[in-house]
Amino acid sequence: MSAPPVAVDFENDAFTEGIPHAMFRWLRDNDPVRWYDWPHGKGYWAVTRHDDLVAVHKDTATFSSETGATALEDLEPVPADILVSTVPVEAQTESVTTRLGDLPVVFDVLYDPWPTPLAAAAAADGRVVVSGLDLLLWQAVDQVRAMTGRFDVPVDAMRRAGEAGLAERRNQAPSAG
Repeated sequence: MSAPPVAVDFENDAFTEGIPHAMFRWLRDNDPVRWYDWPHGKGYWAVTRHDDLVAVHKDTATFSSETGATALEDLEPVPADILVSTVPVEAQTESVTTRLGDLPVVFDVLYDPWPTPLAAAAAADGRVVVSGLDLLLWQAVDQVRAMTGRFDVPVDAMRRAGEAGLAERRNQAPSAG
């Protein structure tokens, strides 16, 4: 195995200049299933190729979280201005929703169902909550601007259309039972 051209580092600072493509390329080519000794917790497996991800998923004896993983519940609160969450609704248990600390802003990138348990807990505590619909809306606005060169994009109409589409989706959802 050749030495990596850059340090293999999954800390946030490694991503400040963008995605470290050279590191991921080296990992895919040389060490696609790599144990990362995370300095803030138990560590984890970094899997960088799809075929290996499938194999790892099936080999629970070797790659079990019991042998070392970091759960959200294990993390200590860190000072920050915003929490950006991609945690699926099914995983937004009370142990997750009660760990907001002093964070003034919660951005939950999910938009359906809304509100998520995390967003509801944040709103109940009086925090600023940003939804995934906001992300989706502004991505669409930027796409319209890029494709048309126009900046007079009807943002309010686009938001209403998104909200109406989500409401229709909720109304058409099959009932449980």
